[in-house]
Amino acid sequence: MSAMYEMTRVLSAKTAKRRTLADLAVAILGKEWPLSLNAIHQRITKGHGKAASIQATHKSLARLVKQNILLKQKKRYRLSPKWLEQVNNFSMQTKEAYATGGIKK
Repeated sequence: MSAMYEMTRVLSAKTAKRRTLADLAVAILGKEWPLSLNAIHQRITKGHGKAASIQATHKSLARLVKQNILLKQKKRYRLSPKWLEQVNNFSMQTKEAYATGGIKK
């Protein structure tokens, strides 16, 4: 899955009623970092009221690490600076395309 697709999915899920564990983890780590699995799980279940097992949270975090969205260092997670740069580039390119009228068909 491309970083651009993943980024737009995460951002669009911000307004959706059914946010995934991965969406919530990215949102949480966007505000505070680095966090342990337990800290992220607690914020998901108590702070966002999402019912999830610790195993499900771990699986979601592992998938995000594999997709290079998160980095894991010393059992703590944070957003990948490389992914954040890709998100920024996508945003800037999209903003520019809309400002100039984009590609006409």
